[in-house]
Amino acid sequence: MTTPETTSTPNPAGRRALQVVLAALALVPMLTGLMAVVFGAAGWPYNDTAASAALDSEFRFLNALWFCLGLAACFLIPRVERETVLLRVILGAIFLGGLARLLSAAALGWPGPIHLGALGIELIGAPALIYWQSRVAAASGRSELRDETLHP
Repeated sequence: MTTPETTSTPNPAGRRALQVVLAALALVPMLTGLMAVVFGAAGWPYNDTAASAALDSEFRFLNALWFCLGLAACFLIPRVERETVLLRVILGAIFLGGLARLLSAAALGWPGPIHLGALGIELIGAPALIYWQSRVAAASGRSELRDETLHP
């Protein structure tokens, strides 16, 4: 017999798993972004040349934004089934970053093996997470394009 105390909360289409994956992935931009802001381009793996002041400034600035993407992802995790728009903006930015990484590789070559893994997450993982979140949103009864901040 099921009692209210033993009834578990439904987990539509892997909501809890998606939350765990997003939390783990959100740590990547937060940690690497913070490291890059603190240590600059000179402290980055595979950096074999000195960065100009302009390049280092840009590197630190963009990594501060990278850190903020991780924070924004953490913000939406508790409401992952309702935060479709914010999640798609974050993951879309990551996907576009992957395209920019491909452009860099075509122009200058591969910087190192870490970047190949990052490219996979950016170009394959981001769209897969968008699809997964849309299934979670649909299973929870939410329209996959509905966001509470836009449609109360």
